Amino acid sequence: MTEDKKKQIHKMRKQFIPYSEIAKAIGLSTNTVKSYCYRHGLHTTQLLMERRLCLCCGKSLPPQKTRPPMYCSNK
Repeated sequence: MTEDKKKQIHKMRKQFIPYSEIAKAIGLSTNTVKSYCYRHGLHTTQLLMERRLCLCCGKSLPPQKTRPPMYCSNK
């Protein structure tokens, strides 16, 4: 995989574009894109946690001094 393709994957995943669409646009298999993303912290859960968004609804999470919450409510 070339450096250009890696940069494209990073850019597209930061926009939450699905693995299958990235694979079609770049010309790689979906599994190759998915594997690369998981190895480099570009899977959806990691991206949401970096942006401090709820994993369920996508709302912003309040700042915390301790371990950050994953969800905006207990429901």
